[in-house]
Amino acid sequence: MERTIEVGHVSLAINADFESFIRTLLALTAVYEWLDTARTLAATGHSGVLLALAIAWLAAFATAIQQLREGFGIPAHGQPPERPTPWVARGALWIAGLGLIAMGVAWSGRGGAG
Repeated sequence: MERTIEVGHVSLAINADFESFIRTLLALTAVYEWLDTARTLAATGHSGVLLALAIAWLAAFATAIQQLREGFGIPAHGQPPERPTPWVARGALWIAGLGLIAMGVAWSGRGGAG
């Protein structure tokens, strides 16, 4: 089944299966607006708002990737892996995350961007 969607002044005839794929690609072009906002917040020292923006960006990115997967016919919620993730890999991720948090705390304690 073919559908026509309009993006600005362009009309596209696409397969309905790829509609979410195209919409996801269009949403990803808005990433420059997110980055510009983040740079402005970092430059003005608004660390709390910057953290909230980062969390919102991660949620939006996860949703976009899920829509992209569904657009290609990959089920978003599949079977869990047969083998659990090794504790060494989990520990490395936790240590890296804690290091990032420590850097953020140290950076915000210095007064932000300087």
